[in-house]
Amino acid sequence: MSKETLKVTYNKSQHHNAYAATGAIGAKNPQGEIVVDLFIEKEKTYDSTIIIDHENGNVEEKKEIDTRTYIREIQCTLVLRPDIALSIGNWLIENATKQTKSNQEAQDEQNL
Repeated sequence: MSKETLKVTYNKSQHHNAYAATGAIGAKNPQGEIVVDLFIEKEKTYDSTIIIDHENGNVEEKKEIDTRTYIREIQCTLVLRPDIALSIGNWLIENATKQTKSNQEAQDEQNL
């Protein structure tokens, strides 16, 4: 039996973007696919800004802040077949574990 070799190349689409993510939330759709929203989480900066134009020409801004509010800003949505979601999940766990170990080893070396 002959051995087959397949070469795969990677190209970025014209719509390619890189996104940061601090979390994910999702569910399944009626077709049984996994739908995942990747988000960044941050403190809400301002509820509102009041701009006061004084008669002397000075402009004053007053910002009203509610520090108890956080925003989860969805960056992108993934729609994955369950087998693909598992494959990506396993890849992420494997690579995150390796990187965490590497980071810890580097930190240990610095502490010597």
